[in-house]
Amino acid sequence: MCQICEQVKQEVELWSSQQSHDRCWYYPDVFAKIAEIVGAKVDQPKGLPPLHEFKDGCCRFQKSEFGDEFH
Repeated sequence: MCQICEQVKQEVELWSSQQSHDRCWYYPDVFAKIAEIVGAKVDQPKGLPPLHEFKDGCCRFQKSEFGDEFH
């Protein structure tokens, strides 16, 4: 595996081993690190989405992780 691919793999594995809020679907540090590794130019975020959109995303993430166990 190429060196860049290996670094990206390590970052993804580090994120995927996180628990609770540290494994949130909104995890800009992971994407910023991957962008740095591959040399991608990214715009700085302008802020979080409105609260209802953020909560909807959180619910989608929990359902994808826990399936029918999530209520």
